[in-house]
Amino acid sequence: KDAAAAQQFKGRVAVVTGCTVGGIGCHTAMVLAGEAGMRVICAGRSLSKMRDCCETIKEAYPEACVHPMVLDLSSRQSVREFVAAFEEQFPAEDFDLSLLVNNAGIMAPSFYRTVDGLEAQMATNHLGPFLLTILLLPRLRRCTRARVIVVSSIAHALPKRLRGTDMDRDYTTERSGPFVAYGRSKRANVVFVQELARRLEGTGVSCFSLHPGVIASNLGQNNSVASIFYKSCLCFTKTVAQGAGTTIYACLEPGIEAMSGSYLVGRTQTEPVGCTQDVATDVWEASVKYSKVAPLELEDALGARK
Repeated sequence: KDAAAAQQFKGRVAVVTGCTVGGIGCHTAMVLAGEAGMRVICAGRSLSKMRDCCETIKEAYPEACVHPMVLDLSSRQSVREFVAAFEEQFPAEDFDLSLLVNNAGIMAPSFYRTVDGLEAQMATNHLGPFLLTILLLPRLRRCTRARVIVVSSIAHALPKRLRGTDMDRDYTTERSGPFVAYGRSKRANVVFVQELARRLEGTGVSCFSLHPGVIASNLGQNNSVASIFYKSCLCFTKTVAQGAGTTIYACLEPGIEAMSGSYLVGRTQTEPVGCTQDVATDVWEASVKYSKVAPLELEDALGARK
């Protein structure tokens, strides 16, 4: 990474979700903290795993500023508690939040519902990040330049269609249910970014979704079928560092603001499958409903834009 590009956010704050050691979230956090000089919040369900990530980063970069925090994206309450704790520990007067990297996710588990009663993959992979982004947008909009990154997947192409009514779909009776449900959550990521970019035009906040590639990490290892699929693809997998490359590009590359709303594969702006404006509008409205975002919160997030 070009030195000047890596230093453009120096001293600013980044929130990265899903920073388990050995995954692309932890590697992304390491580059942002160690090479870009950012203060990085490593957020995830397990505080001990986030601490492990921070320790790994500090071993490589002793001067790095990294902070572990608890965040369970499958729980609306946990998301709100995280944002409240973040605001208290890193107040706007003293800290500029410039990057939000929605990296955490789950892949193709057997069907279950979250504590909020929602289908787990859609809740964890899309609705939680949607709520987190909306609640942190007032902070992001304070910066001259800020970015929201959402790690999606080529699996967004799996479903035939995506509708707002799919936000809480029980797929237990569907063939290939867990995989198609995963794809629905990943398509929701893509259209969320498209619609968010449209609504944030002119605010200085740019947004990108991306496919990191098939990564040699632990994602999907909690499901036997997903594990078999993963092992069959090992010869095509990227290393964690390679997989994090697209995320890091979206975070740090200068001059890509004009591409806001794009779906990236590698460093290439790519046309996603089934992601029309009608779908984006429908999914946005359903996401507001299921994540229980209040009208005033939406106004604060978007600068009173509708």
